[in-house]
Amino acid sequence: MFILVGRQTHDQGNVIAGFLVTAAPFLIGLAVSSGGITLLAWDVWSLKAGLVVWASTWIVGLAIRAIVYSEGVAIPFVIVAGVFLAATLLGWRAVVRLAQRPT
Repeated sequence: MFILVGRQTHDQGNVIAGFLVTAAPFLIGLAVSSGGITLLAWDVWSLKAGLVVWASTWIVGLAIRAIVYSEGVAIPFVIVAGVFLAATLLGWRAVVRLAQRPT
């Protein structure tokens, strides 16, 4: 969602192609970090796993964006990407944990 809003705000051409170019580095980062969590046999529901997946996805995504795609990594983009990834990669874990709490 944040990709679509950002691309609309900056009026950057083809929305679908732009979405894929912007999302791809972070999806690659997510795949790498999720694979690592799986190989380590960590509990994917744990906060520790969530923090590692979030940080890895963020760092790898920004690195790929900068190096491979030669796209900018302006400070506002870095912040928005980090907050969005935290909300989506940590948020569902928090909701599940709260839902599983005994009442």
